[in-house]
Amino acid sequence: MKLHILPLFAAGLLATAVAVSCSQDPAWTDASASQVNKYSFFHSSRSFSFTDAQPLQEVKVTLMRGTSVGDAKVAVKLLNDTLKSTSLSDPHVHFANGSTTAEYVVKVNPALISAGKYAVDTLVLDSANVSVGGHAQLLLQIEHKK
Repeated sequence: MKLHILPLFAAGLLATAVAVSCSQDPAWTDASASQVNKYSFFHSSRSFSFTDAQPLQEVKVTLMRGTSVGDAKVAVKLLNDTLKSTSLSDPHVHFANGSTTAEYVVKVNPALISAGKYAVDTLVLDSANVSVGGHAQLLLQIEHKK
């Protein structure tokens, strides 16, 4: 009778060891459940220029996120220079399910930038939403060429 208990006891120990080792292995965790969206601008600065013959109505910038799971949105703020020549098309950047990048449109009013002048504005993400290696700010420089 004792011989029948020994294999059951050994199987129980093996099952416990496997269960413990699996629960501590990060490969067994559900990455989509624990992944936190972190965002970043693709560039830390961008420069654009325009002439009177081809005025600049908008500029597009790219943002990235740390996962492609689900739809998401992140708030963006604009710190205008004194010219107030740019504005946001939407206060949020929207990420589609399955995508790690999103394009964002900043509206430009070229009439507010006189010939030979620059407009320097900054797009800002809340620092709590930014990845460790990411950019919390994007400097926009717009030049009105003569």
